[in-house]
Amino acid sequence: MFLFTVTTYPSKHQRENCYSEFKEEQAWYFGALIKNGQILMNDCNTIFQEDKFITYLLAPEQDSLDLRNANKYVNEFYIKLLTLCTQEPTIQLLGKSSDYEETCSCETPSWYMLYSYYTTNESPVVCGDCGKSVPLYRLPKILGEDEYYSVLGWQKAYKACNRLFLEGIAERVAYQRLSKPTSDLSKLGHEICTAFENATEKPFYYYLFRYYSSHKPVCPICSLPWKLEEDNKSFMDYSCDKCRLVADEVNFR
Repeated sequence: MFLFTVTTYPSKHQRENCYSEFKEEQAWYFGALIKNGQILMNDCNTIFQEDKFITYLLAPEQDSLDLRNANKYVNEFYIKLLTLCTQEPTIQLLGKSSDYEETCSCETPSWYMLYSYYTTNESPVVCGDCGKSVPLYRLPKILGEDEYYSVLGWQKAYKACNRLFLEGIAERVAYQRLSKPTSDLSKLGHEICTAFENATEKPFYYYLFRYYSSHKPVCPICSLPWKLEEDNKSFMDYSCDKCRLVADEVNFR
């Protein structure tokens, strides 16, 4: 992950009107970057300094903010923002973040996994070869969307359930949604995995959460053996190729 600043320069008219229109358009622009996977959710911080706005943000890669990674909404809101500025925004790379792991650098991952956790803001798509997050803009759009709206919506819901469970609030309900392959949360996750697999022609697996006890040696969907042998493990301990399901051992109780 890399830390950037984006400096924007509001026009005199915007300054005279307390920047209300400018702030709204800038928020739309950063929101579009988030929904396209170019910057991390919940990691934008803006300061006002000498008639300009400086926003600190985190992006998966050094070239995440390049125009070639933008979608139509990023371009649309960028153009709207420009009409309210005296010059183009200035983007500066400050350096690599020490609080986040690097993203996947594999040229062609052989498989992927859909996974999240309540403390993470990275992409919920994980490379099956290196175990690191894959920036969403590297992947095709799915489910007829022009953004990764459903993917990020699933991640937000998953993180909310994960937090409720680990903090002991609505623990039972949250755990059911996380650990049952038939829950609404898991079904949406499977739908996303299937759509990505069809678009990438690479296997896409859904990660199944477990806490209170180890997984059974058979897949909870098809009942076929899914526990991996020691010499056949990646970073997962269970894998069902038929149901596109993966899991790991319970080791944090």
